[in-house]
Amino acid sequence: MFGDDLLPGSEQVVVRGAAGEDVVAGTPSVTGGTLEVPLDLSAPGPHLVTYRVLSGDGHAVVGELSFDVVGTGAPAVAVTPAVAEASGGPLGSPIWWLAGAVGAVGAVALLRRGLAPPRR
Repeated sequence: MFGDDLLPGSEQVVVRGAAGEDVVAGTPSVTGGTLEVPLDLSAPGPHLVTYRVLSGDGHAVVGELSFDVVGTGAPAVAVTPAVAEASGGPLGSPIWWLAGAVGAVGAVALLRRGLAPPRR
């Protein structure tokens, strides 16, 4: 979540896994100050999120964060913010909200994977 509403359609998000692969599994969506990004977190290891969004007043918010996916199906995701910056001022709380959102999406993805019957 960001402190201000975001302009829908302005979101640019890249999420890379440990091997550099794109793990975005769908179209990002914006609702108010929340940016949601569906992810495929089936591979453990460090992941890097880079993003650029426009706030409701038109200024760009740019940043990055990293998180680790632990295990191969265990419902645990550790989120660790990385260096972040924004044009027009410091990010402050938006990076923490985005980190929490990515962690929550990752946890749900891993829970679903852990609850699904094994593939044959």
